[in-house]
Amino acid sequence: MTSSHVNLSYDKKNSWPTVEKVGIGVVANAFVIYNRDCKWYGRTFEWMTPGQTNKLTKNFEEMFGIKHGERLGFMVSGTIRGCTSANVKERSNIIMTKFP
Repeated sequence: MTSSHVNLSYDKKNSWPTVEKVGIGVVANAFVIYNRDCKWYGRTFEWMTPGQTNKLTKNFEEMFGIKHGERLGFMVSGTIRGCTSANVKERSNIIMTKFP
C-alpha cells in the first residue's frame, strides 16, 4: 500500500463471473474496514474489473475520515454494491495494514 493506491490481490480475479454495472463489466467490490469511536465499519469504495487488483486511495481522508498512520483492513467480495443479487457469495480474507 502507498498513499495513493492499494494492491488487492485475490485468487478469483480472473474467475468470478462478470456483470455489467456502471457501463462496464465488473467482478468484485473493494472494501475498506476502519475503526470509528471503538466500532469497526466496512464499506465498499470501488468496483473491480476482471484481473484488476490496484485501486486508488487518494480520497480516503475525504470519503472516510481516514488519517495517515491509521490501522485499516481491506478485502474483496463478489458484486454486492447496488446489486439485487451477487455474482458470487464469496469474499477474500481481510488484510490489515496502516494507512501511510
